[in-house]
Amino acid sequence: MILVIGGAGQGKLAAALRNTGYTEADVTTTPGADRPVLNGMADAVRAALAAGEAQEQTVAKLLRHAVVICDEVGCGVVPMEQFEREWRENVGRICCVIAEKSDVVVRIFCGIPMVLKGEAQWK
Repeated sequence: MILVIGGAGQGKLAAALRNTGYTEADVTTTPGADRPVLNGMADAVRAALAAGEAQEQTVAKLLRHAVVICDEVGCGVVPMEQFEREWRENVGRICCVIAEKSDVVVRIFCGIPMVLKGEAQWK
């Protein structure tokens, strides 16, 4: 499994497709869907939290994908709304679980990949 993280608009999806050989046809935004690349983990966590889904269920759905792409949401001003704070914390905690279980973890910044884990496996 590969986890790709980075800020919005940093080229995460393009880098993931370029380095894995997957195509746009392999990408989904629905956790657990029958496609290998999940683009939008943070949004998926928001939807799961709003639906009252247990964190373990969300993680199980995410682990079905070969590549999980997630926007970094933990930087910046802490939101005043309780739900927004819970969402950011959940994204961070789930990223930790996914990163632990991943063979490769890459952070994309300005389109440049920085391999955090599993360097030999990232082309």
